[in-house]
Amino acid sequence: MNRWLNVKGVLVLCAALFVLGAAVPASAAPDAGAAKLQPAKKAPAGDYKPWTPPKKEQVSAPLFVVLAYSAIWLTMLAFVLSVWARQRRVERELAELIREQQE
Repeated sequence: MNRWLNVKGVLVLCAALFVLGAAVPASAAPDAGAAKLQPAKKAPAGDYKPWTPPKKEQVSAPLFVVLAYSAIWLTMLAFVLSVWARQRRVERELAELIREQQE
């Protein structure tokens, strides 16, 4: 029972770090107002028109990097915990078989 409390504590800690880690890049991202785009200049005579970027907000790439790494680490942690639990179960069964054989 005590072991499961430790596993739950680790999972809660990982979830908290995941939430905090996902929030950090948004607050630590460079100021979006600092890099405002300049309006396009008038087109010179002829058919040429300068390209203007779309007028929509973009999500910063660091946020996706943190989310991807967090998902990978949480998946790896879940796998390691499941292997650990199965290993403990096998060790208990093996110890029980050894005791039965000695009797």
